[in-house]
Amino acid sequence: MEILLIRHGEPQWRRDGLAVSNPVLTERGHEQARLVARVIAAEHFDEGFCSPLVRARQTAAPVFEALGRPEQVADWLEEMRDPDYDGQPGHLLDQLYTSGRQRPSRDHWHGLPGGESMSDFVTRIRPGADAYLAERGIRRVHED
Repeated sequence: MEILLIRHGEPQWRRDGLAVSNPVLTERGHEQARLVARVIAAEHFDEGFCSPLVRARQTAAPVFEALGRPEQVADWLEEMRDPDYDGQPGHLLDQLYTSGRQRPSRDHWHGLPGGESMSDFVTRIRPGADAYLAERGIRRVHED
């Protein structure tokens, strides 16, 4: 099995100076999505799924269209959750991510303050990933 993961295009993290938790893509992000779709249009994929987040769905839309497939959303593909800063002043977001980048790498496993930890993220997505693989006759070899 080969799996291709595509990161979403550039999101609009701020609107009117305020942070947006589940943002739409910028025009540049939409262009990035169109370019990805153009590059992989000739490839063959047995399946395609996207995260339920708006930026992921907007990135996937031209890809699904290029492949002639309907959108398929898999909730378990939602990325690690950040703190909910929706509607807060954008400078708070800057401070959050700046302080996050300055932390030692081992501290990234704890997530951002007020957000989801890596272990909580894994606990949340593992059942969906396991079910996806099991439906295809693949089981996880290593148990934690």
